[in-house]
Amino acid sequence: MADFIEIRQNGYRIVVQPNDRFRRFLAEFGLGGLVPYFDATNIYFDMRIFVPKQRHMKDIDDSITYEWLLCDEDCKPLANIEGAFRFFNVTGNNVFDISTDKGKLTTLIKSKGILHSSTRYIHTFRKLSAINVGFAPKASRYNIVMRFTCSSTGVTSDYKPALRFTLFDKDKIRYAFLISLITIFTTAVVGLVLRLYGITP
Repeated sequence: MADFIEIRQNGYRIVVQPNDRFRRFLAEFGLGGLVPYFDATNIYFDMRIFVPKQRHMKDIDDSITYEWLLCDEDCKPLANIEGAFRFFNVTGNNVFDISTDKGKLTTLIKSKGILHSSTRYIHTFRKLSAINVGFAPKASRYNIVMRFTCSSTGVTSDYKPALRFTLFDKDKIRYAFLISLITIFTTAVVGLVLRLYGITP
């Protein structure tokens, strides 16, 4: 399960969203956090930026540097361990370029995986796999906090919560599913036997 928290920066609305197609589809209806994430799976997240169309801002051309930290359930940053094998990334930073100039946008789509859509009131930019957590080995509750610097203003925000997600233990889920199947099967067999002997449960 996951909670995606909107962040406002420089007049933009920035939202981390699921990376896989099924969760991405559900996210369009506000249901992207319903499908669980499991331990020992590669965890990626996309990032969307919503830019309102304004009369004084016909063209958009900005570069947003973003930094993220993976934190524990108490929002304490997880530490890097020197020389030790890590299953997941604890920090990351990158650049999210946005532009409505057709030439620049074509380049961004081809070289940086930026998707763009537009309605009458808003431009939407999406960067695929903007956050790569990697393989998290421990089923637990995690938080991702982020901060942003927009080249248009040069202002860097404070770290803000962007995402909370829980990794579930695959083995426990499989075991619970198996127990449920056995219970259903046993109940059906007992009900059938009782009915054959004319006993109504």
